[in-house]
Amino acid sequence: MTLRIALAAALIGLSFVAPAQARDYRMSLHRYELESAAGRSVVLDRIDRTVSRFCRQQGHTIADRIESQRCARETADEILSKIGDENLLAQAQGRAAPPRLFAAR
Repeated sequence: MTLRIALAAALIGLSFVAPAQARDYRMSLHRYELESAAGRSVVLDRIDRTVSRFCRQQGHTIADRIESQRCARETADEILSKIGDENLLAQAQGRAAPPRLFAAR
């Protein structure tokens, strides 16, 4: 009986994880937005919102927070890589704050 419950719980957990990993993110930008620091700042804000929606934390444990932060880093890196603008990357690196594991109270 206990084994069946554990197996059922594991299968339910997988059913929630799989759709989240299969999600797609979309964002658009225009090349002229990359020509100025202000434009790049707007693009970086858009990337932040996209990453936030894509990697939204589902659980409340420390492991969930760590996974959400990992997702955010990897997704932001992937987006910046696809855009391929050195100035945008430099501005993003200058703006990055160290990840916080716990919210301030």
